[in-house]
Amino acid sequence: MVKRILKWIGAIIAVLAIALGVFLINLICFRPWSLSLFYEKVFAEVVFDHPELLSRWA
Repeated sequence: MVKRILKWIGAIIAVLAIALGVFLINLICFRPWSLSLFYEKVFAEVVFDHPELLSRWA
């Protein structure tokens, strides 16, 4: 019984990990699925290139 439950939980975790991997690979390497994801990707790239923008006064 416990072994069967652990097998189901492991399968669910594996499916979720694969789905997350597909989502992240599509977001990073290819065209994102939505425009808001594209803007978030571009914002993250700019922030990682110029982190002083986060601490600058507006």
